[in-house]
Amino acid sequence: MAIVVVSPYSHEWPKAFCAIREELLHVLSPCTMEIEHVGSTSVPGLAAKPVLDILVGARSLTAIESKVPDLVSAGYEYVARYERELPNRRYFVKSTGPLRVHVHAVELGSAFWIEHLVFRNLLRSDRVRFGRPTRNSSLVWRRNIHRTRAPIKRQRSLSSSWHWQLLKCDDVS
Repeated sequence: MAIVVVSPYSHEWPKAFCAIREELLHVLSPCTMEIEHVGSTSVPGLAAKPVLDILVGARSLTAIESKVPDLVSAGYEYVARYERELPNRRYFVKSTGPLRVHVHAVELGSAFWIEHLVFRNLLRSDRVRFGRPTRNSSLVWRRNIHRTRAPIKRQRSLSSSWHWQLLKCDDVS
């Protein structure tokens, strides 16, 4: 079993995201892409693994694929091994000192794009409720994060019943 390190929230995480966002904008130009900070490190006050998850949205997967050599030249490792499970995502990893950066590049407006932004926004809206699995032991976090995200994978609708299902799943004590 891998050890999961959970760190107290750091005010350096948003600053690191801003620096990486600027780097990515430069590397990805002239293509127009949206870049969002998602995942636990994007939630103010929430303890998290020291990993910046960055969501890059482009008009097409072809636009993303055209920038793979530029991202690799900038020090990002292209990780193709998950493309069978997630064929509409291109994944890159980079270590920057104590932080690791995961870049998830997808089509803007795709289900992956929407689900990750909705999940981030839900975490931001109720850090006390959703932060509990992360603040507890790594084992508890590993066991329960899949239950928290499960309704996102099952539901594509942004209806209030979908929101209720997600809230109902987070019953960690």
